[in-house]
Amino acid sequence: MSLVSIESPKHCAKKGLNVHKLSKKLFFAFSAFFTTLLSLILIIWLILRPTKPEFSLKETDIYQLSLSGPNLLNSSIQLTLLSKNPNQKVGIYYDELQVYAAYKGQQITVDSPLPPFYQGHQDSNLLTASLVGAGLPVAPSFNYEVGRDQTAGKLVLNLRVNGRIRWKVGTWVSGRYRINVSCLAVMALGSTLPTGPLRSTQGTACSTALEIEKAGFQRFFRGGLKMMLRGSCQPSSKFGSGRNQKLVLGTLYLFECFNFASLNVLRAERKRGRETGRDDRNLRRRRQEIYSLPLP
Repeated sequence: MSLVSIESPKHCAKKGLNVHKLSKKLFFAFSAFFTTLLSLILIIWLILRPTKPEFSLKETDIYQLSLSGPNLLNSSIQLTLLSKNPNQKVGIYYDELQVYAAYKGQQITVDSPLPPFYQGHQDSNLLTASLVGAGLPVAPSFNYEVGRDQTAGKLVLNLRVNGRIRWKVGTWVSGRYRINVSCLAVMALGSTLPTGPLRSTQGTACSTALEIEKAGFQRFFRGGLKMMLRGSCQPSSKFGSGRNQKLVLGTLYLFECFNFASLNVLRAERKRGRETGRDDRNLRRRRQEIYSLPLP
């Protein structure tokens, strides 16, 4: 003789109430986490006051700027830039820097690399680059644009610096950011293209733009996901233990631990939902078996 147990509606309602309470706890946990994270980010920002690096153009020399054929340009330019780190507690690693000159939106020199270097707190560095171009194709409107500048009596060049940098706080080093620097050099221009040195010593401030690398963000996200799936809730040793980055370490540690905990909660809720679904199906099947039994 087999025993058949049928759960009451009150028991099923209690299960639904537990799932509702779990969802509410998860919501409050997410809210508390994001509030804490935003507060920590605000505190870190108030302590470090991170500011993007500053660039200014000190000197520009044009040694050659002439057409060697139909729409082919030869150029030779030398420039001097001043780079300054205005941060008091943040250092900057310049990993890759490429410099080139442009005129009316057309690149008139090839990319010239600058050696990588580290810039400490409130340090300044002079950067020099020699830019050349041999037989570079230019638009047919190049002569027309130069003619307009000759009429105006001045030549405006756009000097650009593109590269990647990293921030350093104590022993912690951030991921890579793209840096784009744009400087304008204004020079007096006569009735003909310059064949000799043409110098501009008028110092001008440059505009600087920063953006996080998409590939670097994806690598960080994938690394964090792997960490959660492994069940690791320990801060990485590469962040060091310096006194200046305790808040940074605390934020990263909290982020890793919360991700791991929330993932476990979601797994448990999903598993409970599957088990509840199986219980409901078994209950319906047993009811059908009971109702199909012949009457005594």
